[in-house]
Amino acid sequence: DPFAETLLPGLIKFFGNISHLRPKQMLAQHPAFLDTVLELTDTSYDPSLRTIAFETVGHIGVSLQGKQALNAIGNKFINSIEKLESLVRDAATEFRIRGMNAFSSLIKLDKENQSEEFCSMTETWYHAALGSRAMALLHGVLKQPFLELRLAVYQMYATMARQGWGRREILRQPGLPELLLDRETERDKDGMDAKYEVVKCLADSGETQHIVGQDIAKKVHEYVKQGPYFILPRSSVALDGGES
Repeated sequence: DPFAETLLPGLIKFFGNISHLRPKQMLAQHPAFLDTVLELTDTSYDPSLRTIAFETVGHIGVSLQGKQALNAIGNKFINSIEKLESLVRDAATEFRIRGMNAFSSLIKLDKENQSEEFCSMTETWYHAALGSRAMALLHGVLKQPFLELRLAVYQMYATMARQGWGRREILRQPGLPELLLDRETERDKDGMDAKYEVVKCLADSGETQHIVGQDIAKKVHEYVKQGPYFILPRSSVALDGGES
């Protein structure tokens, strides 16, 4: 029904906003709404509708109550967020960005709320949503020549870097710490700022040395001390290049 398809995005956003404010009440009293949202994440639907569905899930789940309400759904919820991997990997750029931003909202946890229960929850969702090679997928996106895509990955990294499991994922991904510490990979201010935020989160945690050793930890703290816009002297760049 074309008329229904036209109305559906607006209805989802409307009920999604109510669910954001009263997640437990809304999802308990109107289970058909969430059933519809979760169904729309399926790959058989239009990418635009799928993206709206993931954005709605992220909007509901940004709060602790929302996370608890979604987690209570169980396997049906997990099965739906598993579809995010294909959106991030294969969809048009706009939908990939919106999907990653939505997922950043879903796994966001402020420091005071990082109980073992909630951290375990966000880590489980991360692995479910992005697959067995989640970090390789995000690492690959980060290497692409599209700033807006990279900004979405940096936002997700920053959200992850504020949680213990996320720091371990980032720092143990082969080649990723080196990429984050490479001053030559970002030339736009927005990219520099976003990457700096990730590195600063890693430094502020005090766990970098424990996870990957003194060498990387020292470079992380040096990067933060130098600030987001530090430029290596040309002689240093040439010297480094000659030594490699």
